[in-house]
Amino acid sequence: MKKLAVACILLSCACGAPSKFAMREPVVRDSDDRPIAHAPKNDEESDYANSLDVVFLRPLSHAFLFQVAREAHDVNSLDEVPDSTWYTNRRPTVAEATRGACVDAPEPPFTVKSSKAGGTTPGLVVKDARGRKYLFKTDDLGPRAPEISTAADAIGSRFYWALGFNAPCNTVERVKAADFKIGSGSVHKLAWGEERPLEQRDIDRVLANATKSEGGTFRLSASRFIEGTPVGTWRTEGTRGDDPNDVIPHEDRRELRAERLLAAWIAHWDSRGPNTFDAFVTTSGPRGYVKHYFLDWSDALGGVPIRTPFPEPRMGFATVSNLPEIAADLVTIGLIRRPWDDVKLDARAPNLGYLDVAHFDALDFSPQTPMVRWARADANDLGWIARKIARFDVERVRAMVSAGALTNEAEREHLVEILMGRRDKILRAAFARSSPLGEPSLQAERFCLQDLAVTAGVASKDVTYALRASRFATLEPIAGARVCASMPPHVRSSTPGYVTLELVRDDRGERTRLRAHFYDLGARWFLAGVERE
Repeated sequence: MKKLAVACILLSCACGAPSKFAMREPVVRDSDDRPIAHAPKNDEESDYANSLDVVFLRPLSHAFLFQVAREAHDVNSLDEVPDSTWYTNRRPTVAEATRGACVDAPEPPFTVKSSKAGGTTPGLVVKDARGRKYLFKTDDLGPRAPEISTAADAIGSRFYWALGFNAPCNTVERVKAADFKIGSGSVHKLAWGEERPLEQRDIDRVLANATKSEGGTFRLSASRFIEGTPVGTWRTEGTRGDDPNDVIPHEDRRELRAERLLAAWIAHWDSRGPNTFDAFVTTSGPRGYVKHYFLDWSDALGGVPIRTPFPEPRMGFATVSNLPEIAADLVTIGLIRRPWDDVKLDARAPNLGYLDVAHFDALDFSPQTPMVRWARADANDLGWIARKIARFDVERVRAMVSAGALTNEAEREHLVEILMGRRDKILRAAFARSSPLGEPSLQAERFCLQDLAVTAGVASKDVTYALRASRFATLEPIAGARVCASMPPHVRSSTPGYVTLELVRDDRGERTRLRAHFYDLGARWFLAGVERE
């Protein structure tokens, strides 16, 4: 049973400490959707350009720069991220988590407009019977893991959408070869931008790579094209110069830093510039704004679509450009034991590859190539997204996994177990460094918080709380996950008083602190700000 330790300590005089927060409502919506005159120029970062930049050019150009780590710039007074063109605060129901960004499914017949250009997975760009545009992709791992690429794309898009990011509607579809027809002007895209007229053999070649289902159907991933005019990708660092709404460097946006833990949760090691998308959404005439998306999760959940004759266990453990590690392995002929040397394939779940819980380190998950915004994530950035992740119980996780349409029911349930185990590791690691107390509410003379570690079932039974206040207040012993404090008596004054309450949470020696700042308006309290140590 959880224990409540009450320690009410007088820290300052009744008139309160110097105010840290202004007396104004928190920003809940960023106005970064102000209409601009016209769409920015298309600026798309290729795989080659991204790899060259992050692996070679950036390390050289930044080698002698003195850069000081700084807090994220898009955090409001309640230590939260406002809604924006990048992020939306969502609390999805189980049904909403199942659907993700989807409203309906594609309808055959499908008119093929072109073959897919770029990437490792074969695919087709089509229009369905209603004229909606989709990208169809096949699974890429063949007999070794025949369903994971399509499943991961559908499941990953739902995880990202449910956690608040912009993501396309991705579904798993079973289609017939007869559902496809060649449209007028259809093209087959060759390497280096060359094209020729599309032929039936091009469609047949793509379908030959697809996993076949019972009844002669093919298993494909269908990703609906994002609304708006494509204007390229967004970079992991800096801002877009031709978008006046894009003023916060991407590496200093909390949601983009903290995405590191979401990617770690589903083993999405390929989250990088080329797997992003910017769309220009028109509002009136040529005017509009840019909306920012994540794309492509076909590598996640144990799927490693790298063209090797053997599975690759190191993805998620190390970047491909970790020179000291590579040099050490060369010198020692690989005798140094690495974390990925101990992971094993599970014959019961061939689609999940090396995905597991036992070898997962939440704070050491690695992208394929170095990522500045992930490296900038501090304890409170990670604590913020952990508080979001804590709300996802097994029912919601199971609902999102169901979108992957994995054939084997036991494999689906095993994936749910793995994801819940990885979730718990993420929460324990993040909440040990940033207070899990969240969802602040102030009603009458009581200030309450929810202990999201307790709600998620990752706290010990020995959690204690202590209250420190700049004016006398009391901590209320409330059962469950809620922690409340009775506010101190009001002081009648011509100017508002300022009161700080600090809640110290102790879970078997792991202490975190949350400070809440209030103005005493004489007849009521005003919550001005929340900060975590």
